[in-house]
Amino acid sequence: MCTAAGGLKDVCEAAGPGSIFLAKHAVPEQIAVAFEELAKNPDRLRLMRAAAWERKEYFSWERTVMELQRIWKYRSRIQSKPSNSTTRSKSMTERDA
Repeated sequence: MCTAAGGLKDVCEAAGPGSIFLAKHAVPEQIAVAFEELAKNPDRLRLMRAAAWERKEYFSWERTVMELQRIWKYRSRIQSKPSNSTTRSKSMTERDA
């Protein structure tokens, strides 16, 4: 169950049919109604469980760590490359010497 606040919308979208999406400022009564509707609809609950089971790897710590490592390596490569201004300054200094 997600609300349209911050990154939760993305989480709900990633969960697909295994999720329930509520308004950003959902009040406890609205949340209770969503749970009540789900409790009254066992077929929907079964579908949500099946969808959640299919998407479980997406929400695993293993995938999360792998994604963070991928981002870290990418950012490290970008930051380790010399900027054009540094390269030009060095070339001009070498040429003038």
